[in-house]
Amino acid sequence: MAGIDPPFSVSPEEFVRLAKEDEEVRKGYEAMIEAIVKDVFALLPPSVTPDSIYLSGRFSRIPEFFRDVKEALENAFETYGFSVDVLKLESRARAKEAAEGSAIIANGIAGGKYRELVETLRLGGESSGSIFDWVKLKERERLRIFEKLIV
Repeated sequence: MAGIDPPFSVSPEEFVRLAKEDEEVRKGYEAMIEAIVKDVFALLPPSVTPDSIYLSGRFSRIPEFFRDVKEALENAFETYGFSVDVLKLESRARAKEAAEGSAIIANGIAGGKYRELVETLRLGGESSGSIFDWVKLKERERLRIFEKLIV
């Protein structure tokens, strides 16, 4: 087998399984794990070392994938002399993790149970801008997108 063609023709579970058997798929799998580790480090504020990192989403429910990401993150932090617990965020609802996360943030903004989390993330009064601030579009395209969002 020479990779996966097209890339979305297999399930995440099949992708993880194929990564153990096929050299080309393994390269993509390892690049994905490396990107996750880099993204975690990129999200950390300077001079902050977390006690724990929670993984969620479709791939985190695949035991082999969770194990591989956990190991990669733990090794990366150990390189800098830190120990971090990598845990799986167990969903409490029958909803997508993104929807559940949005509900938690909304609860915190409203002063509920997750208020401290929102304060720690500085989502209250310190955040600003929009998701399009770093997207470079021509003014005409930008206006067309905002018109669709408002309607």
